[in-house]
Amino acid sequence: MIDELLQHLSTAVIVLDAQLVIVQLNQAAEMLLQTSGQRGLGERIDTVLSPARGRGDVSAAFQQALRSGQSFTARAVRLRLPQGGELQADYTVSPYAPSSVARVSTVPSGLIVEILPSDSTAQIRRDEAQASIQESARQLLRGLAHEVKHPLGGVRGAA
Repeated sequence: MIDELLQHLSTAVIVLDAQLVIVQLNQAAEMLLQTSGQRGLGERIDTVLSPARGRGDVSAAFQQALRSGQSFTARAVRLRLPQGGELQADYTVSPYAPSSVARVSTVPSGLIVEILPSDSTAQIRRDEAQASIQESARQLLRGLAHEVKHPLGGVRGAA
């Protein structure tokens, strides 16, 4: 049931085990990372998801999340894709324990990684800001045109 739910999410989700090996990718993650589920399964996360321009690897932060049991979010991270190319994204890493393990231990047995591309989000924000600026300029010009036209009408009437 959980597997089926993951496949219907529009958010890219990767499930990792305690060794940071990919045990599941949903369809959104496959499309975002330009890989297939079969190809990604069994790979370590740092081979599929790695920061661009030599900014370290994700393994240390992911291991810390496993040890501490605390979630974290990384924003506007430029990631190198397995097939080449780059992607700017935000990702959230959350520890989890399957329900059968959770009754016995509080230690997380894996991680869930949710990835949201921030390139498209940033573009939407820029477009919205541009539309707002254009609307403000339009209202300013209408007001200015009214003020120019109105006093001239009074001068014309007085003449």
